[in-house]
Amino acid sequence: MPALGELQPGAYVEAASKLEAYKGLTDWLILGAELSAIRRHYRTDTDPITGSRRNDSLLIPGASLLFPHIMSFQTDLRFDYHYIWDHSSDATKKFDDHVITATLLYRFDPTENFWTQLASSRAR
Repeated sequence: MPALGELQPGAYVEAASKLEAYKGLTDWLILGAELSAIRRHYRTDTDPITGSRRNDSLLIPGASLLFPHIMSFQTDLRFDYHYIWDHSSDATKKFDDHVITATLLYRFDPTENFWTQLASSRAR
């Protein structure tokens, strides 16, 4: 989850896995659930107490509400919630966080004229 992670290029090596499931309840509502697990091994950050290199484990459960075709066939509205639990070997870096996002998605074909696509979506 790069958008939610801290940006420190080259500061750590990271391995991650993510499991997602989505279920359409109606034509206008899709529910989603996800679970991400991330393990970070820092190159230079150290634990101030032990002097050992810092290691973090993040567990990130989340839920999504997706409203497909909200304004046109190509437009979706999505709400996401994530709870971020970071367990670090450095006690000063541990944290829990709540992240809520709203996203408006618009799909288009880059090989076609944008205005033609917009006009045809309104005709549907």
